[in-house]
Amino acid sequence: MPENKKAGKPEVKEEPVEPTPSLTDVPEEVKSKKGRTIFVCVDQSKYTASLLDWCVDTMFQPTDKIVLMNVQSFVPFPVGLYPSVALDYARENRKIQEHAYNTGAKYLRKCVNHCRSIGYQHKLEMKMLLVSANAMSIKHAILENIEKHKPQLVVLCSRGMGALGRAFVGSVCDYLVHNSPSPVVVVKPKKDVIHKKIGERATSWDKIRKEDVHEAKKDVKIAGK
Repeated sequence: MPENKKAGKPEVKEEPVEPTPSLTDVPEEVKSKKGRTIFVCVDQSKYTASLLDWCVDTMFQPTDKIVLMNVQSFVPFPVGLYPSVALDYARENRKIQEHAYNTGAKYLRKCVNHCRSIGYQHKLEMKMLLVSANAMSIKHAILENIEKHKPQLVVLCSRGMGALGRAFVGSVCDYLVHNSPSPVVVVKPKKDVIHKKIGERATSWDKIRKEDVHEAKKDVKIAGK
């Protein structure tokens, strides 16, 4: 079980990642217009590139606040698994969470680079949620964040899960469509496209400097605290 958790409230850490600046000038009359806040949920699936392509071509506007959101689920080191061995469980759990954070931050940076490569040069924000797998599922973590920040729109991609998979595993899309207080747009991937994961088509995307992974640990928020 996760440590330092209040009864009845699962542990979720919200890790802000440094926003990327706009690479193009926006006219003053456009800046004065109030834009929408759009959450775009991205994961490491092969359909994320198609999702971002559709968003840039169809939905994103210069005045919008675009937030790319990624959820990293980690399994805490089990306390008492090796009773005969002296282990610093707090340190081991910090290593596990740091690895999950770095994985998510690097992937979010690749998603930003993909948006830049297809022509979207305006500001993008990145948000990452660290979730203990023993406490909360990914879909519940996303819903909790939507309820907290109240975006005007939530966009995510269908992963093509069949009816049997949705019945036994559960679909994040189905869950958010039925439970999200904000409107949800589900983008279906094109069937005639060979989907590749973000970063597979451009070697330059893999050249990510360590400083690009911004360790923003100051505003970590834990549910129930």
